[in-house]
Amino acid sequence: MVQRKNTKQHILGQYMTTEDVARDMCKYIKLEKNKWKVFDPSCGDGVLLEAAPHELLAAGVRLEDIYLIGFDIDPEMIDKARIRLKRFNSGSQENIKLVNCDTLQVLRSRLSYEEEQSLLKDVNVLLGNPPYGKNIEIRFFQECNSYFSGRAELIFLLPISFVDVIPEYVQGYFGQQNLSFGPDSTALGILGNFNPSNLVLGGRCSMNFTRLFHFLSV
Repeated sequence: MVQRKNTKQHILGQYMTTEDVARDMCKYIKLEKNKWKVFDPSCGDGVLLEAAPHELLAAGVRLEDIYLIGFDIDPEMIDKARIRLKRFNSGSQENIKLVNCDTLQVLRSRLSYEEEQSLLKDVNVLLGNPPYGKNIEIRFFQECNSYFSGRAELIFLLPISFVDVIPEYVQGYFGQQNLSFGPDSTALGILGNFNPSNLVLGGRCSMNFTRLFHFLSV
């Protein structure tokens, strides 16, 4: 039997987003749909990036006006995302960019990764489910929030344990900013009698963030 700690899922912190959660996350993006330039910093097999064009096409946005970028450290996931998103390519195939790279290195670097960074210059929506484990989800949140400060909206799926480090962020990285929390999703029938294990956090980078909803992961 392979020990969990030796699996690729555990090493890379890969926990895939379900299609229904991905579509729910898109509904919380406040930016006008005809302006979305979407980036998933850990796109995995492309479920979140697939949810965005479903939302946009339903709103009447033309296929050639849909702009999607996905980075992932795992080349196998990039291959799967390419297959999943193939039908959303416009004729020029310039509207979807999927890159096998280390997102944290790209966002931290000021001298290297110019090609990857050039893809991010017009991004105004971050839609992501960062890898979990060893606080890497915190580093993803921090680096994305810093890199896109003041110019992008962020919607992230995170483990409920993320709440435990919020006070540290309020006093440290986020200065005196506060995170506000919406109504308990139990009232919406999402949780029933169970405790939540994930939450979705949203807001404009460098501004206040709000817990949009939480749920028991399957």
